[in-house]
Formats: sequence, structure tokens, C-alpha cells
Amino acid sequence: MLIMYTTKRSDTFAKLIDKYHCLLKDVFQDNDVNLIKLVPKQTVFIPIKEQGKIKIVEHITTNDTIGDILTLYNIDITTLQYFNNFLQLILAENQVLRIHSKLDQDFFQNLLY
Repeated sequence: MLIMYTTKRSDTFAKLIDKYHCLLKDVFQDNDVNLIKLVPKQTVFIPIKEQGKIKIVEHITTNDTIGDILTLYNIDITTLQYFNNFLQLILAENQVLRIHSKLDQDFFQNLLY
């Protein structure tokens, strides 16, 4: 899950990742940029862990469709677009999608094996 955070004058990446217990690489990934310096009143998406929710990175293969992804992860198109910053409903091979979904533990275990 992501929260939208507005930076303050004293904020640094170190303070944010310490406060929210996340990884710097995930902050960069969820903001689609490699920020060097935070400035006051900047909006930053911060990945947080919430009970029962997980974040999955999906790599698109040749035959994947948006419908397949929506069904597999039980999410809607608005959520998919929000976390992936794309306007067209076209997937490219090797495209990476960030998927935030509420899944049960059994489903997640099946993805790993």
C-alpha cells in the first residue's frame, strides 16, 4: 500500500525510510524517478505494509492482457493505472507493473512456488 506524503523542510530520505520502515529503492520505484534531494511541499509516495496487503511486481509476458492481470490479482483498472502511471490500456512485453492488492496468504504462497 502507498501513502501520499507531503515533505517538510527537515525531511530526508533517511528519516522517511526510518519512519515508515521501507526501502529507499521502493520509494524510488513507487515515484518513478530517482530523486536526489527532497524539497518542502513535494509529494512523495511512501510504500507501507498494512496487515493483509502486499505489493507485487509483475513482469509482463507475450500473452498477458490487462484482463488477465486484473483477474489474477483481483484489482480494478483504476487501481492498476494509479500505481503504474500509464494512460493507454496497452501492455508491452517485459513491461513491469506494480500491483497493490489485498490477497490471502495461500494465494501469495502459490505465487512463490
